[in-house]
Amino acid sequence: MSYYDSVRNSARITDFHTAQSYFANTPTPRGASWKTNERPLINTVNGRRLHHYRMAQNIFDGEVCYDVILYNTVMARYYPLDADGGAYRLYMGHSSHTSQQFMSHVLQMGDVSVRQSRVVPIYTKDFTTDRNASFSLRLYVKNGEIDFSNSQHTRHYVLRSNKEDKQARLDALAKLDTYIMMAQMRIPEYIENITLNERLGSPFGGKSLDYAHKLAIQDLLYGDANQAELDVFFEIGQLVFDILASKRAFGEDLHIGSRYSYMYAHQAQPISDYSELKKKVTADEFKKSLIAKILPAIGLDKKSNKVEIPQFVVEKDYPRTSIKVY
Repeated sequence: MSYYDSVRNSARITDFHTAQSYFANTPTPRGASWKTNERPLINTVNGRRLHHYRMAQNIFDGEVCYDVILYNTVMARYYPLDADGGAYRLYMGHSSHTSQQFMSHVLQMGDVSVRQSRVVPIYTKDFTTDRNASFSLRLYVKNGEIDFSNSQHTRHYVLRSNKEDKQARLDALAKLDTYIMMAQMRIPEYIENITLNERLGSPFGGKSLDYAHKLAIQDLLYGDANQAELDVFFEIGQLVFDILASKRAFGEDLHIGSRYSYMYAHQAQPISDYSELKKKVTADEFKKSLIAKILPAIGLDKKSNKVEIPQFVVEKDYPRTSIKVY
C-alpha cells in the first residue's frame, strides 16, 4: 500500500449523516472478504483491498445504524436522530498507534478531546455493550451540541495517599533524615564532580536507581548502616544533583554532553560548566528531588485511596498523567 492510501486518506465519518452518505455513494468491493453491508474507508484501487479499514451498515429492530471499524474493533457507532432530535454516538478506544491515527483522521476525535470546555475521553476499557460491540464513550448530540446529562464514559479515578501512606513516608524519612542532611552538605563536592548530560537533562530524561542503590537505601532504613552503604547513598546524591543541573542547563540552552557526541566529536563544542547556570540548584531543591528518588525505591510512594473523578470534567480538573479507569 502506498503512502497515499494510508489512514490519512480514509473517509471522514463523523456522524450518522456522513456515514449514510458515504455508504450510499461507495460501492461494495469485489472479493470474498467483503460483505454486502460493508464499504471500504479508503476508496482507491489499493484501499479497496484493505478490509481492516471499513464501515458497515447495521439494522437492529428495523433501525439503521453505522459502524466504523478498524480490524476487529468497532471504533464508532452512529445512530440516527430520535424523536427528540438528538442522536447517540458510541466510541471505543485502543492503545495502538494506528488506532490513535484512525480516531484522529477518520472519526475526528482524540483519545482525550475537549468539547464545549469539557474533557471527552475515549478509554480503552469499555463500560457498556451495545448489541454486538463494546464501547467506552456514549455521546448524545442534539443540534450539534453534546448533551452531557445524557452522555456517559467509562468511570475514571486517581490514586491519593491515605493517612497510613503518609505516616509510613514520614517514619521512613525521619530515619533517613541524617543521611539526607549529610548528602546536602556534600553539594560542593557534587558541583566539583558534576556531569551535565543530555540524557539526564532532556524532557523525559533521567536515570533510574539500580538494585545496589535500592539495597543500600533499605539497609540504611531497616538495618545497620556502614560506610559502604553510605558511599552508595552519596552516589545517589550525585546522580540526583546531576539530573537536576542537567535539566536546568537543558532548559537554559547551554551546551551539555550529548548522547551522540561520539558521532560528532569533530564538531564538539566545549561542555558548559555548572557556573554558567543562571539559576543554581538550591539545597532545598536537591533535598526534595532526593526524597522523590528514594521513596519509590523503597516502595513508599504508595497511594492507596481511589478518588473517582466526575464525568466530563472541565480541562483544569483532569489529571492527564495519573488517570486510571475502573
